Amino acid sequence: MSAILIEAVLSCSPNHEALFNALCWPSDAWPEKERIEALAAFIDGIDKQSNTSTGGKISRRQDVLVRVESIIWKQCMPLLYKISSECMVCNGEQDSRSKEMTSAVCRLLSICIALCDSGVTAQLTRSVLPTLRQSNGDTDDESNGDERLHIDLAIEVLSVLLPALSADEQLSTTTLTCALSCIRVASDALVSKITVRILFTLLTCYSEEKLAKTLQFVLDDLCRWHAGDSSPVATERALLCLTALSDYLLAPVKPTNTPQSPASARPDPRLSLQFWRILQDGLTHRDTVSRKRALYLLKRCVALSEEEGQECPRGPASGEGEEVVFRWVPGSSKLLRAFWEDYALVMETLEENQIHVVRPVLSRVDSLIQTTARESQACLLPVLHPSWLLCVYQRMFHSENKAVMREGLSHLLGLQTSTLPAFTQTFSQFIVGPFMDVLSESSLFHRSQDQCVGECPELGLKLQSFLVSFFRSLPMENRGSVLQQLVQRLASQHWCSVPVLFVSQALSLLPPGPLLGPQTLQALREVLRCTMVTHQVLLRGAAQCFLLSSALCLTDVSSVTLDDVFSLLVHFPANESLCRGTGLWNQVCVWLVDSEGSFRACGSSSRVEAGEGAGPAAPERDSVLGYVQRHMEAYLRVPASTGQVNN
Repeated sequence: MSAILIEAVLSCSPNHEALFNALCWPSDAWPEKERIEALAAFIDGIDKQSNTSTGGKISRRQDVLVRVESIIWKQCMPLLYKISSECMVCNGEQDSRSKEMTSAVCRLLSICIALCDSGVTAQLTRSVLPTLRQSNGDTDDESNGDERLHIDLAIEVLSVLLPALSADEQLSTTTLTCALSCIRVASDALVSKITVRILFTLLTCYSEEKLAKTLQFVLDDLCRWHAGDSSPVATERALLCLTALSDYLLAPVKPTNTPQSPASARPDPRLSLQFWRILQDGLTHRDTVSRKRALYLLKRCVALSEEEGQECPRGPASGEGEEVVFRWVPGSSKLLRAFWEDYALVMETLEENQIHVVRPVLSRVDSLIQTTARESQACLLPVLHPSWLLCVYQRMFHSENKAVMREGLSHLLGLQTSTLPAFTQTFSQFIVGPFMDVLSESSLFHRSQDQCVGECPELGLKLQSFLVSFFRSLPMENRGSVLQQLVQRLASQHWCSVPVLFVSQALSLLPPGPLLGPQTLQALREVLRCTMVTHQVLLRGAAQCFLLSSALCLTDVSSVTLDDVFSLLVHFPANESLCRGTGLWNQVCVWLVDSEGSFRACGSSSRVEAGEGAGPAAPERDSVLGYVQRHMEAYLRVPASTGQVNN
């Protein structure tokens, strides 16, 4: 119905009540879409006519407002509930007819809301919010479940109500909180719909000061969520929201003649460490879209930093003792721009699975490493954090192509970590995590074409050099804990015999030192009796020899008891590894003699329960001779009848 026709009808028929009665429908009826559109156009025309009229028809306008409010509760809402019931019958899917009806009713509702006071809007909002709470798993709401709208319709209704609700800060915040909670658990389609229809509608209705406050609320909520739950789903949803809000969060500040108040300054996600954690998790995500979103946000951050030309974060750090993952220094903008361009190129190329496409960009990785190492050594505040390079390697480790995976692992093993002190601390958690995960892949340890049978594979040789170099670069106080975590990873997941063999061989070459305490020996026992129990006997025996040799060279005898030692030795059977008269047997004997009187007494309190190497050495010491003598005496004193069953 055109505006001219509506104007003509209103001018010719001053009896609005009769027109209302003609256009309205019973609450339990299903009207035609055209009738809904006609009623919406009629009410809109009345509103425009009342705004342009000069007469004092206050009483007539009041009658119209009462009728409009009645239409909201007796026509719009019952019809929306009927559409919701139809959606439930169709397994939550709306057909084209339902979508058209929903659009028409929501337009009618928006016109009616514009004429009513804020109390009606607030009441409507409270009647719709239980649907969002229910989709979030909150079933404590006391409203009747049969009167709740379908989630799709609730989102559409809220998008209509929010512009009129923007002045009610408490209810707006409640709606925003419910929407953010739904984002955590709803389907992907609903997450996109909530972001566009609810979050965007709220942001477009706010003043600059309120917009800044809301953006800070959303950013803090997403970062808090990811800090407590860094699962792939949480990362994926957080990246979706951050990408959708990037025009608000990562837009340059427009210059104005009036100074900007601190309250109206939008939050800068670049100052949040958790924001960068989300991006880095996204760069290594299994989902292609999430990786692209993370890279897009990274490019936006770099572009914003270059455009502003200001130091980010300002000062030595964004917080007292807080790690800074991203830093922008105007004096190094050319170097930083080149670094991030190369970085983006490498990450984009890794989306390809063909090894001939990936191999050429590895030279760019070398350039990134050299730049990072050089900048880290040149200044007290390194502008390039090593964790970005680990994202590159982890991305290669997640490749579907085993050739790309192997190339990435080989490239990492070729790093000279002793010459990269800035990498050491960052690498330690990476080594005991993603690095150990990829090492468990047996297919990576195959011989090259020019190698003979019996030769150690290329990756095996590189692994030996890498682990030796890596542990030498670690501070002495950190070596024991890193080695303990590494052994625990061997015991906590499924490992085939081939990877265990080469990891054990590499560990046997570590320089001697007091690194293994009771907890590490316990983890080593788990490797022997659980991880390796089903391995092929020859490979298992070889790995046992390497592990025992490592234990003899790396055990801190002052922190372990002879119970710990012999509980470990019992898992090296004579028919596989520890056979009398062999070189390994003689090595064990020499080690026991050399360590005589240095072992912690078995009866003393366990001072290393909380961590290895903590606290002063216990004064009580034990000897092998005394230990064996005590156990022999205890054995001989057991009555002969012990353990017998009387019939």
